[in-house]
Amino acid sequence: MRTIFGGNEGSSHGSEVKKQKKSHLSVTSQGKPVIRRIESCYKMGYHLAIGGFELDVGILEVIGGIFGLTVLVFWIRALTSRREVRCNLPFGTLIVLGSGGHTMEMMTIVKSLNRKLYSPRTYVIAESDTLSFQKVQEYEQGREDCHIDYVHRVREVGQDWVTTLLWSMPIALFQCHDIMKYNKPALILCNGPGICVPICLMAKLYQYLFRCKCTIVYIESVCRVTSLSFTGKILQYCVDHFVVQWREVQRRNGFLFFGRLS
Repeated sequence: MRTIFGGNEGSSHGSEVKKQKKSHLSVTSQGKPVIRRIESCYKMGYHLAIGGFELDVGILEVIGGIFGLTVLVFWIRALTSRREVRCNLPFGTLIVLGSGGHTMEMMTIVKSLNRKLYSPRTYVIAESDTLSFQKVQEYEQGREDCHIDYVHRVREVGQDWVTTLLWSMPIALFQCHDIMKYNKPALILCNGPGICVPICLMAKLYQYLFRCKCTIVYIESVCRVTSLSFTGKILQYCVDHFVVQWREVQRRNGFLFFGRLS
């Protein structure tokens, strides 16, 4: 119940009420919990008293707790969501290309795929990535079952992390939402560039909210001989299948290993 303090029942009673408000002491009745509103905890909140336990809870703390609990639930579900997804062939494939070495490695893997089975193909590249655009054009040679989508680069060289998280990442996430909405891929292939992060996060969100039958496969770069890349450390909890290309990394982390793929 909520206890309201106030009234004009004498100066002694008024001074006692002021002391209670200042010290945040709760008043209990027959051992029942008392909840009263306070103004000192982030300007608005509640004081909880259950038995001998007392706690001041502010509105911002409540919001932060709900947000943290939501993140924890998604995190636990991601850890236990190694799903086997069955789909009819051919099925749409979304291929994420980075720049430089990441593009060369992924294109090596793509060239080993059967075009008739992995169709249509959607290539996702950064807006400023001209190399990846050229490599896709050279390989596909104007085929009608493929196209290119562009995403804002998550982090430019030398860009600070504040603008990356508060500006670049939200823009990329909105763009990835449109990509997932219109392409509805059955398979996502990525191998380490920064734009893998918003793509995989949005795909995982689609799996939870819209029952999207999409399998996310992350192939760690061949350059990572003994440890995971920064992107790999983030996405190892998000993807459905995590593949490494060196036995040493597989022994340390227990991921899938098929030898050299690129």
